[in-house]
Amino acid sequence: MGIIVVDATVLIAAFLKDGHTREALLDSPGHVFVAPAQVAEEIGAIVPKLIRRSGLDLDTALALLGELLSKVS
Repeated sequence: MGIIVVDATVLIAAFLKDGHTREALLDSPGHVFVAPAQVAEEIGAIVPKLIRRSGLDLDTALALLGELLSKVS
């Protein structure tokens, strides 16, 4: 099992693009992702901007963001 430290930029990248970063966060059994305590606050402060940039509808965007944040301790 590996412990991987992520910051807000990693989570933002995973939210904005359906690529390797998102795949790694959502489907990496055996890895534990940890982040500084303020990551949720940093992302929370820019959620409207992220949703606009993502092009996702509100419900889909919030569900994805919640799923990504749930993968990080």
